[in-house]
Amino acid sequence: ERDVVVPDVWLSGGDEVLFNIFVEKRTGRKGATAVKLVRPDPKGRERGKITLVRETHEIGGFIRCEDDSKEELFFSQHDFLVPDHVPRLGDEVEFKVVADDKNKLYATRITLLPKGTVQLTETSKETFEGIVTKELVLPPGVIMPAPSPSTPASVSEKHNDKHTDKHADRHAEKHIEKHTGPPLIGEISYGDNEIIQFRSSDIKSDKAHFILGDVVTFHIATKGDDKRAVQLTLKEATKERREQGIITLV
Repeated sequence: ERDVVVPDVWLSGGDEVLFNIFVEKRTGRKGATAVKLVRPDPKGRERGKITLVRETHEIGGFIRCEDDSKEELFFSQHDFLVPDHVPRLGDEVEFKVVADDKNKLYATRITLLPKGTVQLTETSKETFEGIVTKELVLPPGVIMPAPSPSTPASVSEKHNDKHTDKHADRHAEKHIEKHTGPPLIGEISYGDNEIIQFRSSDIKSDKAHFILGDVVTFHIATKGDDKRAVQLTLKEATKERREQGIITLV
């Protein structure tokens, strides 16, 4: 630690550093001294912007991630690798995400980025209405992993499956994507025949699954030149491809 130029900056495996080499006259041992951090290990680092700074017993706040699928992360001033930097609202930063002893995520090993580096997703206040023109499907070239084998079904289960196979398949598709699979992509037509994509994670309710012809409401999230529909809710279900029936087994 005494060989590090800035003692408050801790080093980690994979960091790029500058240093001088010393040789002990008595033993001939070589070592590194005047070690200075050049660039933190790039693996697993993310980018974001400071959206809240507060001063209590120490300066800290929250960072909004560039990846809008993640929640805002807490940080403390001592998590900065920039000596003596006072965090400011709007600072664009790069950081590593770690979990504390309560498994709560926070940002650490924070460095500053040039202004204009981070692009955050901006969500419209206006609510739009459209019609689903493409149901959720895997992106081109992506193959969904095969489901694990299930145990043999009983006679009653087979009877139940006969009535619910179609519903179960659609529910399973969404369940897999939500927890383990790659994103599924659907499309909505709105306005003057404009088309916008959405993902299942953009649907407000985990239980909702839209089909062709459903009327939905949504907001538009913009990041650079990319747009997609978010906060989707079902306004009116299409009457096509829907059937009625009676539950015969629970």
